[in-house]
Amino acid sequence: MSLRRWRAGPAWAAATALLLAQGCASGPDSGAAQSLAAPAIAPTAGRSAAERVAAEGMIELPITLYKGYPLIAGEVNGKQGRFMLDTGSPFGFFLNSRFAPVTVGPEVGRGHAGSGQPIVVHQGRDVTSLTLGAGASREVQPAEPGKAPAKSPGIMTADFGFLQEGLVPDFLGFIGAPWLSSFVFSLRYEPAQWLLTRTGADAQRLLEGSERVALVRFEGKEGPLPYATFQVDGVDLRVRFDTGTPGGLQLTAELKARLEQTGALQCPKDGKPAPNLQCVLGGLRYGPAELTLDAIATSTGPDNRMTLGTALLGRYVSVWNLSESTLDLRRDVPR
Repeated sequence: MSLRRWRAGPAWAAATALLLAQGCASGPDSGAAQSLAAPAIAPTAGRSAAERVAAEGMIELPITLYKGYPLIAGEVNGKQGRFMLDTGSPFGFFLNSRFAPVTVGPEVGRGHAGSGQPIVVHQGRDVTSLTLGAGASREVQPAEPGKAPAKSPGIMTADFGFLQEGLVPDFLGFIGAPWLSSFVFSLRYEPAQWLLTRTGADAQRLLEGSERVALVRFEGKEGPLPYATFQVDGVDLRVRFDTGTPGGLQLTAELKARLEQTGALQCPKDGKPAPNLQCVLGGLRYGPAELTLDAIATSTGPDNRMTLGTALLGRYVSVWNLSESTLDLRRDVPR
């Protein structure tokens, strides 16, 4: 999810100074992946994903892909819908107040989505039940009889009605980086699969059946988005990573013309303006590794930068360790 021109209260300014410039709000119809059925998982009553990982070592939460976005079924206060898995969200759970039955608390900041919609962020209150994966993990427990209602710390909310119209009508909100940082997880797009574990020996199980293409070591963050330096045609390119976007490429006019001349950047000649111009970039390198991408929204600007989501992640098995700032891009080994 993306906000720009963000203004937050002091308590949230550092965490939300920038949410991502090329996020899912920049156009859910730009993804080309087909929707896939998720594997069925039997409900596990009363346990969170972290508790299940501690007990079982590794778990699978069932996802589907729609228009290139990883979605997981869930419920908030008894209302069922779908969450988006979004490493670009700075909140553990960022709920859609238009659909999820959440009490809108005090305002904590405001800005605009990458596609221009105004966004006002509030604390989310009175969330007494929140589950993922048709009961596969219960992240907020209902209060037991005679006990005070459960608190919902760290839950934020905003009106994402435009994503209900452009993505899925039952959009509950985002699962964000703070929650995801508790795990080492792998994300596979075809077939859709999301595995979660913890560091150590259990994390090695995520690597079985695949070989490394590149181990990306994040150098820092822009807002919540981790970034690393890649190269194309000998030019450094800051690349941010986010599961909640197809991706976007910004080049200076000079570099864009040079890459088109050499054939490294292939853009259609139909005259579509940015951000609808979809180009194929070749020769993107991280160290010695050359990576392949799907077509990506391309524009010109004052500097060279890139946000990578589905356009890259859909081609690899990605193993994320946000707490240790690494992303392991892998490919399946033929059996």
